[in-house]
Amino acid sequence: MYSIDITKERLDEQDKKIIKLVMKEEWKNKRCLILGSGEGRIGIFLALLGFEVVCVDIVDYAPFYNQANALFGLKKPITYIKSSISETDSFADSGTFSLVLAQRVLHYVPHAEAEKVITFLPKIMTKHGYLYITVSCIDSAMGDGYGGLDDPIKDRFAKLSPEMQDRFNLQVPVCLYSLKEFKGLMGKTYFKKKDLYQTSFMNIKGLYRL
Repeated sequence: MYSIDITKERLDEQDKKIIKLVMKEEWKNKRCLILGSGEGRIGIFLALLGFEVVCVDIVDYAPFYNQANALFGLKKPITYIKSSISETDSFADSGTFSLVLAQRVLHYVPHAEAEKVITFLPKIMTKHGYLYITVSCIDSAMGDGYGGLDDPIKDRFAKLSPEMQDRFNLQVPVCLYSLKEFKGLMGKTYFKKKDLYQTSFMNIKGLYRL
């Protein structure tokens, strides 16, 4: 329903950049929030590197993270919160984070809710905290026959074409972004762009810092 869980299968190039940053940076606050975590390997890697990790996802992955905590005997067990990312109250009291990951998740909520999440994050992040983000692009294969293709971004929340629903195993409505629209979203925040690009599959990936 919520697409193929890439995080479960492998570490992608952005995950590797995250690990590289984590290993070279000197951290006073080793706390990470992962929005739309899925059964992600990145959270386990960060926990093994000494981070206190809080994962949020609308699907119940608590058994997976409980198993990981037991298997690796983590000194700082991963905390799992079952919630939509747009329900910011569910993780608002989880502490302050120096690293936030929002990879392949913002397009699962309407634009107004994505804006709410992104503008909320600085309230629970440390000064100079890092945000890694990925969204699916309207110019990608997902946009072929997409129901929201002609809708303005504020109204755009629709399903993929039947063919693309099968291809990506994605049956729920999404808000796909153009690069310009994504820049507009981030321009309303306090985050400063450090890196922003589109992959060969036209996914939009960025690194921002407070």
